[in-house]
Parts: sequence; C-alpha cells; structure tokens
Amino acid sequence: MKYQVRIGDTLHEVEVTPQSVGRFQVTTGDRTYEVTLNRSSDTEYSLQLEGETVNFLAQGPSNDLELLLGGELFAVEASPAGARTLGEPTASGPLNVRAVMPGLIREVYVRPDEEVERGVRLLVLEAMKMNNEIRAPRAGTVQAVRVEAGQRVDKGDVMVVIS
Repeated sequence: MKYQVRIGDTLHEVEVTPQSVGRFQVTTGDRTYEVTLNRSSDTEYSLQLEGETVNFLAQGPSNDLELLLGGELFAVEASPAGARTLGEPTASGPLNVRAVMPGLIREVYVRPDEEVERGVRLLVLEAMKMNNEIRAPRAGTVQAVRVEAGQRVDKGDVMVVIS
C-alpha cells in the first residue's frame, strides 16, 4: 500500500508491502528496504533495517504518531496515498511536548519565554534505566515548562509547551 508520510517538516512517498508477520518491504524514492518490526510493549518497538536494530518509543494513533528516537521527539503523520493530501506542517500554535512513557525528570534546560531552535535539548527524562534527552521538535518560544528536576511524569503528561 502507498502512503504519504510526514516526518517533522519533510513529506515522503512510501510503499509498504507485507512479507510475513512483522516483516515488510518498504520502498521510498528509488530505495527498497527489508524491514522487521517487533513490538515489545504498548509503546516500545525495535526495527531491524539493513542489519541494524533501532529501538524507539511510539504513542498515538497510527496516522498521527509521536516517536522518541535517540532522545529526539518526532511527529509522524501518515495517510494512504490518494486518501487525502497532508497539509503543510503547522509551525504556529502551541505544541505540547508530552512524555511518551512514565519516568523521572532528571534535568530541565529551558525556561518560559526562551527562544529555542529545532533539536535543542529541553530536558532529560529517565525511563527504563535510560536517560533520554528530549529535544525540541520545532523552533519556537517556550510558553511553559510544566515539570522540574526530580518530578515523576506519567505517559502523556505535558512537560513543555512551545509556541
């Protein structure tokens, strides 16, 4: 099946062909990949691609996901090709940076009214004995910081608001 997939500000045309349970052939542009996807829990996944294994966390419906990969939070929007056209990414309006899993806030690096660029470190969330640097998914102004070092958060809690 063909999809339009937006990862952050970039739009991709992707074709996914199931091969067997958890195995897919994925084509984007002129590249084709053999992919194995394993689900460990409600939010934990591992992806095997070209001999490499990548672990990540995901939450949200399959057409509007938040992925935590290597400490960076990605917004992923998908739609079957032809079903609807994905609009331009919204760079205005508040963006809630949410916890994708329960954990403990170890450090907070930003303050309200601070200007941030995409990818800048917002905070460190310790979860499953790992420190995950949570980075800004887009540039903007920190509207609110709703957590502090030492605070526990649950999955879905808003940690930082960027406008």
